[in-house]
Amino acid sequence: MLEELISNEPDNFDAQLLMCRIHMAENDLNEAVKVYQQLRGLKPDFQNDEIKKTLVKL
Repeated sequence: MLEELISNEPDNFDAQLLMCRIHMAENDLNEAVKVYQQLRGLKPDFQNDEIKKTLVKL
């Protein structure tokens, strides 16, 4: 359902953020990085310490 929402509304920041968190929870960090990059594309000033801390390890 979330993937369908993102497919229909790729600029939906909240949906993308949730997808990033899901990928992180599933330890799918490569996909989380891709989604995080999309988030930064939607909102260049977006910062999230939790996400950044987890993904900076890559």
